Amino acid sequence: MYLPCHLCSANLLAGCVAKPAASKAALLESAAAGGSAAGLTRSDATTVPLGEGSALMELSSHFRRVTLEVISQIAVGYNPEQANVFPALFEAVLDELNQRPYKPWRAFLPHIEVPHRRRLAQMNSLVGEMIASRRAAKASATPGTGATAAAPAPAAASSASDAAGADGNDVTAGAGEGGGMSVNGRAIFEGGKGDMLDMILESGVELSDKQISDELKTQLFAGHETSSMLLTWACYLLAQYPQVYRKAQAEVDEVLGLPGRSGEPTFEQFRNLVFLEWVLKEAMRVYTPVPILNRECVEADTLDGHPVVPGTGIVMSVWALHNSAALWGEDVAQFRPERFSPEETKGRHAWSYMPFSQGERNCIGQNLAMMEAKVVLGTLLRNFALSLPAGQARPQTDSFIIPVRPHDRLNMIVQRR
Repeated sequence: MYLPCHLCSANLLAGCVAKPAASKAALLESAAAGGSAAGLTRSDATTVPLGEGSALMELSSHFRRVTLEVISQIAVGYNPEQANVFPALFEAVLDELNQRPYKPWRAFLPHIEVPHRRRLAQMNSLVGEMIASRRAAKASATPGTGATAAAPAPAAASSASDAAGADGNDVTAGAGEGGGMSVNGRAIFEGGKGDMLDMILESGVELSDKQISDELKTQLFAGHETSSMLLTWACYLLAQYPQVYRKAQAEVDEVLGLPGRSGEPTFEQFRNLVFLEWVLKEAMRVYTPVPILNRECVEADTLDGHPVVPGTGIVMSVWALHNSAALWGEDVAQFRPERFSPEETKGRHAWSYMPFSQGERNCIGQNLAMMEAKVVLGTLLRNFALSLPAGQARPQTDSFIIPVRPHDRLNMIVQRR
């Protein structure tokens, strides 16, 4: 079981509340901070300053923090300091849930199950208090003003023209999408009117606190894990393939401009990082974030001559699909972003690549994940040079954790340009 994608596909509010879209300004502000000089040179558990504008960064834990901060702002309007309450609860809960399909006996071990249930209760209480507080603030708002005192709007709010409305399968389609979340067709933070929780409460859909809690936890869980591992593996692969790194760096410099010599990049500039998008897509092919998908057959079918009856459980290996020489060529083991150029994708079966699954139950947050990754990685490459420290071993992936992550620390030296 892969909890985040499972929750996405079974999204309670799909079709009436949460859909792929985003506010450009909100996503740009929060995601760019994760790759900025301030974000990477602050001393914490993930990044250790080395002096002279450089730092030693542990990739996976740093990006987990960054992406959790981004989705916390989008979902409940939390700034990075407020979002610090989430990692200890959410990451521990998610890691334990990832273990359960392979080690179900853990549920019967008191020293594991008792702390796990305590964290679940704390998490539910935290989210429940957010909802109750926001409901109370709306109920007590001065009649006729529409004021909602407990619904903080981020400093960088977009205009109504920033609302998204593109097909969720194309992270670069259309002129105004941000590739994140909308509620009933209205982008999160549209016009500075609040976060996802505000918009759910104002959607006109009658929902219980438990339903809203489930939705928020879905977005907080699913909205950061895959993005963080995508960034982790993309940075590692760029450091391993200097020729690809140089090409990505050249595009960033050309499109975004050099730091200190031009203004802050706009959202549209980040959207124009075409080669960087290929880098991210290829990183998800090489290190497939969700290597297997589970589905249940609902109608009688035949698979390679074998009858499949309704109720049959089916496990699909996305990893095998992404590593098939028949689909990707004899250089399938190499990191080559040009595979995603228009010339090479022409004629390739659409389902030969499915890092976010495919079909009706694909990941509703895939646009947010890709656009967030472009902003963070683009900002990072604009401000810093990346290199692996001497002696950094080739990372081994964790056998039980999904999305696929390094088993041990994966360090990177970031040097201010």
